[in-house]
Amino acid sequence: MKNEIKKITKIIDEVINYFMFHYKPFVAMTIDCKGDTFFISFVFKDLKLSDEEFDKIKSKFKLNRRVEIEDYYWQLVGDSENASEFTLVSLMSDEIQFSKDDESVYLTITRKKSKK
Repeated sequence: MKNEIKKITKIIDEVINYFMFHYKPFVAMTIDCKGDTFFISFVFKDLKLSDEEFDKIKSKFKLNRRVEIEDYYWQLVGDSENASEFTLVSLMSDEIQFSKDDESVYLTITRKKSKK
């Protein structure tokens, strides 16, 4: 369970680092654990993000979870100033919902606990 919590906090760290570095928005975040599933939700407000930028970031979240990669690489993720680290976040997540309206972006990451 200790590694699960570290993986959750690494996901949170990568997402918040990226948005704070590039946009410095208001950030609200919740973490909810129901049964064997974590739900991590972010709201980024006062964010002037073009449709092109949004689509570019969203494309980084398109990969499916890959436990065999996650177990090896999650500890190697460093602080990043670009969206490339979202690829690993995607590989560590079971489902990602990413949307925007006006000057707000909404991101919900679902991650089931590893069965190890």
